[in-house]
Amino acid sequence: MSWTPPELAGGQVHGPYFSADDLYTAAREVLVGVVPHSEDRQLCLSSLYGHSGHRLSEPTVDHLDGSSKIAFDQALDDVIVGNGCGVFRARHLMTVPTPHQLDHVLTRMERYAQAPSLEVRAYQAPLSIPTFAPLIFANTETFLALEDDRYYGVGSGLHISGRATARWATAYFDRLWADAPFTLRTPVGVNAEAVHALRHSLGK
Repeated sequence: MSWTPPELAGGQVHGPYFSADDLYTAAREVLVGVVPHSEDRQLCLSSLYGHSGHRLSEPTVDHLDGSSKIAFDQALDDVIVGNGCGVFRARHLMTVPTPHQLDHVLTRMERYAQAPSLEVRAYQAPLSIPTFAPLIFANTETFLALEDDRYYGVGSGLHISGRATARWATAYFDRLWADAPFTLRTPVGVNAEAVHALRHSLGK
């Protein structure tokens, strides 16, 4: 059986992007240029970390890739809240390895208080192995990323355009989603009981 290049099998590969700056810039371009015009109102976002050491919660503009991360987050906020692009069903899957990171997650969720369809689920897995973090836009655009070793974010990855790849990546995301033990937010709002249970599991 011969190998078929991805671009001939229903998916166009972009990258890989070996710096967080390039990766966040590419993801923002897709988020701004493709997602608002799509009829598929789905967004799957993951923040999956396999380390147990300390990381910075957010890069600053002093970091090489700080400004691109901030610009991506702002564009992501607009999609999740529905500013100018209609309502998306947004699902955010994450690992929360420390109490400090949980506090950061809760602060971020405050920005989404008016998000009509955001759901957040989490693992408490500080000793988990590294894994791909999928980001899937509009059932057509898939980013697969690896974690950064400086802060809670991604450091490198690639982008594949195509519905077949997006379906495959969504199936992977759905398996992780179904097994996540902590439902931190539903479309109704923050789940205080789940937040308390996760904090207790983290030891604080």
